[in-house]
Amino acid sequence: MKNLFKLLYLSILSLTLYLVFSCVQPYMPPEITHAGNFLVVDGSLNVSPLATSQIRLSRTQNINEKEPPKAEREAEVSVEGDKGSNFKFVEVQPGSYILGAITYLSNEKFRLHIRTKNGNKYISQYVPAMQTPSIDSVTYRVSPDVTGVQINVNTHDPLNKTRFYRWNFEETWEYQMPLYTGYEVIGKQIKGRTEDVNRCWAHRKSAQITVASSIKLREDIIQDIPITFVPVLGDKLRIKYSILVRQYGISQQEFEYWNALSRTNEVTGGAV
Repeated sequence: MKNLFKLLYLSILSLTLYLVFSCVQPYMPPEITHAGNFLVVDGSLNVSPLATSQIRLSRTQNINEKEPPKAEREAEVSVEGDKGSNFKFVEVQPGSYILGAITYLSNEKFRLHIRTKNGNKYISQYVPAMQTPSIDSVTYRVSPDVTGVQINVNTHDPLNKTRFYRWNFEETWEYQMPLYTGYEVIGKQIKGRTEDVNRCWAHRKSAQITVASSIKLREDIIQDIPITFVPVLGDKLRIKYSILVRQYGISQQEFEYWNALSRTNEVTGGAV
């Protein structure tokens, strides 16, 4: 009877565990498994003197796909002004379109015109070109626990016209390979190496969204906006490190878009 009780107890326990684990099923809604084939437009028009502009075209993909987004190739991309201006972009890489330095008319509004290879047309609304103020300073501060360096940006618009900002950055740092090689093979002969191949440089573009607004302030001043945190562990701060920060003055609608996308990105845990 005692053995029968143990057997019955184990059977009930096994059944309970089976029920618990069998209830967990992956949830794959259509929004994840079928992302559609929508056109993604990423870029901006730089109206500063001697500046170039870049537009990147790609297609949407499923959230669990690991391959890079498919580039939209051989499209016709141009910028049209409401005063008759028309400037065409040139595709320099698959899905990457460049417009060289152009002289723009003052007080002119612009819109983006895209015609894909399959004949679909996309036209944005006319918007005024905004003059982005200069960055006042890029500063750094060592964290209290000495685990890394926080890099911040400061700016202001004395005319109080910008109010909405976005930033991205590019990092470059020097590092040394752990093993040194002083020889190389030339024509099946081992000779002393004349070039130092252990000294290397790495480069990375930002994969985060950073926006800020001074709309609630009396003056258009932005102070100590966090750009990135560089940890001590790793290669970045061991020898030489530099960061190039770009600042964009944007409209309120664009700010709201990037801000919403940033919050969605934080919830899902992905990177842009």
